[in-house]
Amino acid sequence: MALSTYADGDSKWISAVDAIAKEYESPSRVYHDTRHLHRMFDELDCWRPELNIRVDQIAALELAIVYHDVVYVPGSPENERLSAERAVEDLRRLGLPRALVHQVKMAILATMRHVCGRHDRISRLMIDLDLCAMASPAEYTENGSRIRKEFSVFDDQDYAKGRVDFLGAMLKRRRIFRGPFADRYEQATRENIVADLARQRSHL
Repeated sequence: MALSTYADGDSKWISAVDAIAKEYESPSRVYHDTRHLHRMFDELDCWRPELNIRVDQIAALELAIVYHDVVYVPGSPENERLSAERAVEDLRRLGLPRALVHQVKMAILATMRHVCGRHDRISRLMIDLDLCAMASPAEYTENGSRIRKEFSVFDDQDYAKGRVDFLGAMLKRRRIFRGPFADRYEQATRENIVADLARQRSHL
């Protein structure tokens, strides 16, 4: 789904979408760009026939995808929080319902540590959409190379240390994926992470 889908001829939406697109199209973005968003939307389209959620929940999920990396500085712990704040500011100005805006915010914040409340179904879906490409060995390798380019200001040792910490924490979880399609991705993702950890540890 293109970002322009959300403009729908309204000048305020057009302005908001143009500003978002400029962020994702920044030359500094190698992984966290529009390709990542399209990958999430493609996966959502595959899930959609099996989802039993309301129209407003789908809208919240789609908007969370659009905004979840709108603010991105490699290595910054503030990316998700600032992205959520940007979403809230824009969506309130555009007049969206308060409950929908709150759900968008919560779904974006869930991608900070990829955890959420047990009953927050939309955030659980968001987490799985953000991580599902890790289940494909080819995509995992390609995306790893793209992420490394985004972190080019870090030397191999510092980058590897950060990746080992992140991936090790993921493996310690009882479940990485939390949504209704978790079993499609869990085992393959764990296998890809184990292989990647071995590669990253070779740089330490």
